[in-house]
Amino acid sequence: MTGVDIVECAGMLDLKFQYSDGTPVLITSGGSMRAYLETVPGSGSYDFLQAYRPNLRSSFDQEFMAVRGGGNYRIDIYRKQTIGSDPAVDLIKKQSLKQVYVTVGCDEIVEILCVLPDDDDGTGILPGLPPEELGEIVGVADMLGEDEHPISSRTFIQADGGPYSNLRYDAQLGVIPGVLPSEGPYWLQNMLPSDAVSPPLDYRVWGEMNFREGRRFEYFRMPWLENHGVNSRVTVTADQTTDLGNTYVMDPGFVAGDLLFAGPPAAAVATGSVLEDIYRSSDDDDDGNGIPNNASVYYGSRVMASGSSTASVGSTLSAYGGEARVEFEGDFNSLSDNFEGDYELVLAGLNQEASRWQRNYYWLLFRDTATPEVPTSYQVSNVRVLDNTLPEVDIVPGTTLEVDFAQCYSQVNLGFLSTGVPFYNPRLSANGTFVGDDFQMNPVDYQVHVSTANGTPVSLDDADITGLVVMALPQGSYTFKPWITSLNPGGGTSTTQLPEVVLDVGCGQIIDFNSAVQVNLDSLPDCSEDELLTVTGDVTGGSEIARVYYTLNGGPEVDICVDCTPGDLADISFDVDLDECDNEIELTAVSTLVGMDGSPISASVTDTARFDNVAPVIEDCPGNQTFDATETDGSIPVGMVEFATTAIDNCEGAVDVVCAPELEFVPMGTTTFTCTATDECGNVSECEFDVTVVPPECYMVIGPSSGSSSFVGAQHTFDVQLSEVEDSYVAFLADVPEFVLPSAPSARTGNMGGGMGGVVQGGRLGPSHVGGSPEWMQDGHFTFQILMWNPAASPAMPEMYTAGIEVEILPGGEIRAAPYGDSLGAIHVWSEVSENSDGQKVISFPFEFNF
Repeated sequence: MTGVDIVECAGMLDLKFQYSDGTPVLITSGGSMRAYLETVPGSGSYDFLQAYRPNLRSSFDQEFMAVRGGGNYRIDIYRKQTIGSDPAVDLIKKQSLKQVYVTVGCDEIVEILCVLPDDDDGTGILPGLPPEELGEIVGVADMLGEDEHPISSRTFIQADGGPYSNLRYDAQLGVIPGVLPSEGPYWLQNMLPSDAVSPPLDYRVWGEMNFREGRRFEYFRMPWLENHGVNSRVTVTADQTTDLGNTYVMDPGFVAGDLLFAGPPAAAVATGSVLEDIYRSSDDDDDGNGIPNNASVYYGSRVMASGSSTASVGSTLSAYGGEARVEFEGDFNSLSDNFEGDYELVLAGLNQEASRWQRNYYWLLFRDTATPEVPTSYQVSNVRVLDNTLPEVDIVPGTTLEVDFAQCYSQVNLGFLSTGVPFYNPRLSANGTFVGDDFQMNPVDYQVHVSTANGTPVSLDDADITGLVVMALPQGSYTFKPWITSLNPGGGTSTTQLPEVVLDVGCGQIIDFNSAVQVNLDSLPDCSEDELLTVTGDVTGGSEIARVYYTLNGGPEVDICVDCTPGDLADISFDVDLDECDNEIELTAVSTLVGMDGSPISASVTDTARFDNVAPVIEDCPGNQTFDATETDGSIPVGMVEFATTAIDNCEGAVDVVCAPELEFVPMGTTTFTCTATDECGNVSECEFDVTVVPPECYMVIGPSSGSSSFVGAQHTFDVQLSEVEDSYVAFLADVPEFVLPSAPSARTGNMGGGMGGVVQGGRLGPSHVGGSPEWMQDGHFTFQILMWNPAASPAMPEMYTAGIEVEILPGGEIRAAPYGDSLGAIHVWSEVSENSDGQKVISFPFEFNF
């Protein structure tokens, strides 16, 4: 054993508080003491802080502090003082300073006396200051378009960092304190002026608010008025009001997107998927008011954004100090083994300006309780994922920016082993990175930080020689720093840090490892076109490896090496013949070490791959279909067409069926549609069918009166005998449109030409199958014309014949109609008034051909 002697010259300062008559004074206000050593004897320069007592006892009349002996010192003694008691209204902190110069020798005790006035009771409470010696800050705070919750300690405007660390806050935002929404004027009153110290010290101003409910609940920290970049602190002047106006009235923009966390097969673990344990603060809401019991999303899973110190172009202030934390919708999907959700962040800058934010990370809190029979059921961890590819962006009021997050997670089980000393509370922190193509074949670059992950046994009463920490981690390379609390042989406990462990985590794997042996399995393809699959990986750790083997779908163990050498472990490769559809491959390494129960220590990784080269089968491929045109251009809405919608596959999983071309309307003539079914491995099958749209027999054209005009139908211009075209309809002999008659009589009568026909009785108006009377009927006078359509017989002039009727609705509700046109002999058209199923009077214009 090597001994080390430490010799130091030391002295002691004996600080006493007393009255002038020597009576001790009990100091209850607290304080601090600093000893500055004269750097060069006789220079009078005391620049070196040699000793520091940051907090003197809260109740004392004597304190001691050791310093290095053999030097000259300046002793600074600070004593805390207060005025008032309410930090929101009148509490002001001050401090007195007493400086003493002393020389301290080796092994010398130097007495320092602080003599107090007889009226100082030691509490440090001072009389209130007159109002003219104080200042105040006022303004308005509001997130436009959001109802802010009046949550205790989470809704306020605050000024802090002033002289003597003074602060003031207003938690009663709004016209009616404590009532939703918590927005409106604030008042920071009775503030110590900035120049109460020298040099003057201004105040930092900021605040917090919360809005929305449930899994949309958001915490928002308002940007700081702080000396940073374009922002600056706020000066408080005695006997004056500093009005910040609408600086904290904020007009938000939004960041929204989807969350996709792919996971390992839930069926492979007795406790299900680790992604089922994602916890959000809103999961605990006892009163069901949409506000979590713990109204702070610091604790639960959340998507986050931080304000930038760089102001947006054209903005006068930055979002520096701002922060937003929002919960997210979504749940674990047992069909896909994925967590699928979405979020929306509300972000805003000061002065209702655009602002710049960094919105590239999220936190996941995993929380589940232990089941003694199933150790892997316990999971408590906090994981942050930071996307390095996302730059700062400008958030413009009223706009939405789309940002999605997608990572592939694995279940990682870290085993803790003891050589005989029981322990509890195994835990770790970890850092990881991943750069490359992710599970969706997109280039990614992200960092992962596990702030803490706790395992079993949880408490001292359950201390054991084995333990386990279960985590959900995204794909990447990790360094783990494990800790345990162990039981000392003589009583008590010790916190022990274990050696770091390095491990590669793949996509969708289940990994069991420990400090003695770790197994890395290179990620398997989601789908394999070949039955023969080559699997690669490696084994690392701090022990010799007795055996490495694999199993396929729970089958027999196949040895890769026995009494393995370093060369065997560094580059493991083996081929497996896959079964059709899903396959589970487990790679296991067995150490030469044994645990306390005598069983070998081992580690393993489980991953899955699918072998599928069979195309899905479309079950409901429709045949060819024929429709009469319903639109004036000779088309039909695509919704009238029957498409293939379902397909079956040899393997479980979703099969997407997509039909093309994608149209709103199917044009006249024949269109070939192709429906394609694609399974999860990209195998494809197709079916085709034709949709034929037959041209209409006629068009019904409406105008205010007869005359000369043109009408476009089926991509052809017709010459019609109307003053102008107001509306048009496709018309078939077997399906003539009908229209509800207006309730008001004609505003103009006696203006029709000769050749009047008979009178038809009308009735009162009401809604009809066309949604009420059309506008062209409202004045009680319109002209109707039928155009026969036959492009096959006459492509140059498909409108073979026309005929029309001029209609007037008389004051008594009667209908007067007069036919006109050159083709009356070829087309016979007339008007009919009837009652529809709703009891409404309707008019229609049947027609027939006379050739």
